[in-house]
Amino acid sequence: MPKKSKWLDVEFAPADFRNPHNVMILTKVLKTVEDAAYQSMLDEDPRLLREAINEISFPPGWPYWPLRCFNLTYDFEQAPALSSIAELLWYLWAPSKAKVNEFAKEKNMSVKEAREELCRHRAQNLRGSFTHAWRLYDDQVHDKACEGVYGIINEVVTQTLWELPGPSLPLTRLQLYNIATNEEEAQRKQRMKFGSGGRRSDFNLRWFPHNYARAYRELLEAAKIHEAAKASKEKAVKHGWHERVKQKFPELDDELIARLSSREKDLTEEHLAYLAEKGGDSTPSEIALEQAARWCGIKRYTYTKRALLKRLETKKPRSHTQGLMTFLVNWHGHGEKLEGTLLKELLSMVGA
Repeated sequence: MPKKSKWLDVEFAPADFRNPHNVMILTKVLKTVEDAAYQSMLDEDPRLLREAINEISFPPGWPYWPLRCFNLTYDFEQAPALSSIAELLWYLWAPSKAKVNEFAKEKNMSVKEAREELCRHRAQNLRGSFTHAWRLYDDQVHDKACEGVYGIINEVVTQTLWELPGPSLPLTRLQLYNIATNEEEAQRKQRMKFGSGGRRSDFNLRWFPHNYARAYRELLEAAKIHEAAKASKEKAVKHGWHERVKQKFPELDDELIARLSSREKDLTEEHLAYLAEKGGDSTPSEIALEQAARWCGIKRYTYTKRALLKRLETKKPRSHTQGLMTFLVNWHGHGEKLEGTLLKELLSMVGA
């Protein structure tokens, strides 16, 4: 059975970060972010949040001790990047005046009270988003730095090929541009997990494994409630298990909770037909597959059980063709001449 996510029930854990972090500093940063976000939302000024983060004293080099990439050694300062992340999220979460007035009217309270309550809630949301973004930054910053070095190398060589006289390559300016940038763009897509359920879709499968771990945990608890109810001699307990599960785990779908009973009469004919077509039984592990897919925004029973199980498998990242290097090596190897089918195949390979 797939392992549980290591950050299901906590806002963050040191183990979530790729680099060794001091727990005291993590806690200090996140508390500062929430407190400063609240005050800056009240004052309607994101600069207060940036300044609060920039004033945090991080140990020298922490946690990114000098790292090497290509022929460069570089250090990182935490505060500037984290303050930029927080400022971007501030514009997402800070409530507008219209939203505050709407909230005051809805809750029947003064505008001042509404602003304070809404800002407090939004500051907590910002802290959660900030924690998530920090995880991703921590995991990807070194790879991105290396990617940036190789990217600028491709760019300056491409500019040189176009702007200075030299051997005539069978390429337009646009083809040169595509060759120079395609590798970095492919790596960016891989890092951001664009693919099935990607940027043009209403759903996103990036977090399917995480959603599965959460759904599996909740459904295991739900199954225990069901088993205890079945063993009870009290009629109210025996027949009220579904409501108790829904009360404890409100985000579980009703029809998926019903699958736990293993009784066909608890399911609609349409639901039974879906199960016959797509596969699935009454075990928490299989119900969790469908629940996780729905939390990703996928319509009910779009995928088969087998297809969803494949989404839990660890896949090797796709290899990326080094476009400019590949083209120039082939151009040189074929006597400084590329044409016909060979040229078309090569341009297709390097994404020109």
